Amino acid sequence: MTINIAHRGFSGEYPENTMLAFQKALDLGVDAIELDVQLSKDGEVMIFHDENLKRITGESGFLMDYTYSQLRKLNASGKFAVEFGINLIPTLAEYLEFTQNIEVITFLELKNSMIPYPHLEEKVCDVIYRSGQQNKIILFSANHPSVIHFGSLAPEVKLLFPFDNWIYDYGAYCRKHGISACMPYFHALTPQVVAEIKAHGVAIYPWIVDDPPDMETLLSMGMDGILTNFPDRLNDVLTNKQNRDGIV
Repeated sequence: MTINIAHRGFSGEYPENTMLAFQKALDLGVDAIELDVQLSKDGEVMIFHDENLKRITGESGFLMDYTYSQLRKLNASGKFAVEFGINLIPTLAEYLEFTQNIEVITFLELKNSMIPYPHLEEKVCDVIYRSGQQNKIILFSANHPSVIHFGSLAPEVKLLFPFDNWIYDYGAYCRKHGISACMPYFHALTPQVVAEIKAHGVAIYPWIVDDPPDMETLLSMGMDGILTNFPDRLNDVLTNKQNRDGIV
């Protein structure tokens, strides 16, 4: 079974990484939501992708230089501001309270490959365990040592390594570090690459796939899940495949 993972929520049609985008993704019945976290100046775990605030909020400067209260005064609607008005930057705690009684997996990215936030792993771990949702999280970061460190803090949380094209044997690399899943850029997935990863028993969740023909190709290759900005499109592709396969 291939799961539908809403990248930053239903971000193709709604403001990314906002509660609105998360709710709209859940309305579609997605299996999982992907989101990104960083720390505010005063140590709050905020859901936001870019290190710089400009693209989404119009404000100059880095998220890490703003306090929680300052960040909550900004509009995170980005290019959707006219259509959807004001949407706030959520905290991880707010999101996990929202998903408390919902069957959804959260792919949680630590945004610490460019800015090495001190103790980000510990703070995120604390928020997750206070919510009691450690078994519903798959954590990853482009900072692979950070992922390994997080694993030592939170053995119940599943871990994942994302890749571009810089690792030769994805599967062997993951297994060497005790990681059970990977997130390669989808254009890097040749049949040979997929076979190597699967030979090591590593799950594959490619990113970011928005065109239905690409989704169809990846489904035929046996992906465990697909990250997309348009989970509605992936729903349609999955439904069509089930109909062709005679699955009710």
